[in-house]
Amino acid sequence: MFQSTITRTRTKLKTIDITLRTYSSTSYFSAGQPGTHHLQPPVYRPIGNSYLLNHPQIQPTYPASMAEKINKPVQPQKADTNPTGSFYQRQLPESCLSFTSDRGKALFRSALADGHLESFFPLASQLVTQHEPSFCGLATLCTVLNALGVDPKRVWKHPWRWFEQDMLDCCRPLQSIRKNGITLAEFNCLARCNGLALSSRSPPISGSPEDDPTGYQEGLQEFRSQVAKITALSSAFLVVSFCRASLGQTGTGHFSPVAGYSPEQDKVLVLDVARFKYPSYWVGLEDLYKSMIPLDPASQRPRGYSILSYSPFLEKTNCLTCNPNPPSTTRINLNKSSWAILSRELNPILESIKGEPLQIAIGKLQDYISTKLPNPIEVRPGLESEAESLFTQISSSTHLLIDDSSTTKHHNPILIIFALAVLPSHPSTLDLKFIEPELAYLRSQLTALGECCSLEQTDDHEHPQEHRCECKTSS
Repeated sequence: MFQSTITRTRTKLKTIDITLRTYSSTSYFSAGQPGTHHLQPPVYRPIGNSYLLNHPQIQPTYPASMAEKINKPVQPQKADTNPTGSFYQRQLPESCLSFTSDRGKALFRSALADGHLESFFPLASQLVTQHEPSFCGLATLCTVLNALGVDPKRVWKHPWRWFEQDMLDCCRPLQSIRKNGITLAEFNCLARCNGLALSSRSPPISGSPEDDPTGYQEGLQEFRSQVAKITALSSAFLVVSFCRASLGQTGTGHFSPVAGYSPEQDKVLVLDVARFKYPSYWVGLEDLYKSMIPLDPASQRPRGYSILSYSPFLEKTNCLTCNPNPPSTTRINLNKSSWAILSRELNPILESIKGEPLQIAIGKLQDYISTKLPNPIEVRPGLESEAESLFTQISSSTHLLIDDSSTTKHHNPILIIFALAVLPSHPSTLDLKFIEPELAYLRSQLTALGECCSLEQTDDHEHPQEHRCECKTSS
């Protein structure tokens, strides 16, 4: 028998005793249902009726509905083994060989012996799972950036600087990417905006072996050559944008890095960033090339592959030996849509100031930009002191950079930098060497945004079409 516990407490109205009932081991657990508790609530009695305290024959009374609920045995809950409309991974089709299978391990050993697994180790050490069904492109790029040891120059979680998928939003807002994913052109834009050098290839639109056998074979051989070359390096990586359905998988557009190659079997190792869906796998190189040929519904162009490496502007850093000369103290504060609109409006102004002296050209650009986008670029977090030094140099040169006829009374160094970045090459006797590295990096970002728009051939810049990678349209 368990002992009763009587607790006396006093309130403003009266003193009451709280009696916790005793239970035998046989009544505490139901014989039919082990582990099911038949607990009753404490009994509250006024102190005035002390003879009722702990009386074994006195039972509390409840309304019938409450008594039924209290005395009803608690049924143990069963886990839903098959939640409606959800999935736990997918089985790889026959065309794909699991990386962890016996044959997959044998291919790994063969590729390692051939020297075509150099990409695997840095990529595998940084491989992430995409945060959202449509974040395959962001997860792939995040993996590559961290595998290359790129310092994002901004804090992820204090005090650490590190690339995370939510940080890759310079070409399109994350809300839009969550809905529709990104195209290959947007992937390349994001890579350039974050300091990577790249080359990108796509099969020709009529690139099927039936329609264009010569073009198909040339493209296939080029892809095979690049895969063999890059998988033997640890300083550059190859990323594929392909159609899952072409490989017998569910879904359509997808991004993932290629980490290895077996020349003997002509198979490539794909590290799938949708690890909740498919594991990493080996697939025939030609099958993977064919999966790039179907047109992306968003861009109406074939998918393809990109080779990513360090940009000349980047230097390797870590938190102990931080690069004293970062690629830039500022960065473009535009996405591809806002830059498309602004660049279209700037074209006639740039045309009209071609023959003007540099000071007048900068003044006119600053006057116009200040009415449209007061902050087209922003200071990188953590580099405020470097930016202040740069702005001081610009301010001290304002009388040389800006003509007195400018209508802008207060010259904003941010606008001056942006005006210099968007100006075509301009003959000038001014010494601008102190700002040239800054301008070169900003121009590379603007070029990436412009190439992204031109490749997608978007006609309506104010309402660009929704770009769909379709990762989440089919489970």
